[in-house]
Amino acid sequence: SLAYMQDMKPNPPVFLTDSTDVICMSAPHVIKKFLYVGDEWGQILDNVWMRTHQESLFKNFTNYRKVIDANATSKLYNCGVIGGEASVVEQFLSCYCTISNEYCKGLSGSTDMAVSNYVFYRFFRDNIISGSPVNTRFKYFEKDNGIWFQHK
Repeated sequence: SLAYMQDMKPNPPVFLTDSTDVICMSAPHVIKKFLYVGDEWGQILDNVWMRTHQESLFKNFTNYRKVIDANATSKLYNCGVIGGEASVVEQFLSCYCTISNEYCKGLSGSTDMAVSNYVFYRFFRDNIISGSPVNTRFKYFEKDNGIWFQHK
């Protein structure tokens, strides 16, 4: 939880992963100030799936489209793997929770990918590391040495 992370000292690496389809393949080696994030190899941020399954749930989140348009052809990050120093992950969670609490209350569908990618590009754009060595290509079931996490 966020409260637990705020009490952690000194600033250990912390990773949040999907519980059923992510395997830790080797110990992460994090660099201070960076957020480590899974990605969906070959997928761009502004895609049909995101528009129909995630963005369509937002009605009053006007700044969302501005951030997505500004980064439309950039990679689509996957929130199934997120990590870094505890303080950096705490910053991410704080932004994520603030947005979720304001724009996602009462929604019947998932918005985790939309909110996460908004936060990644709005607040962490220049401090993200993804792909190798963080994660294998999504749904490729690779067993590459040196990669930290396999996602599906």
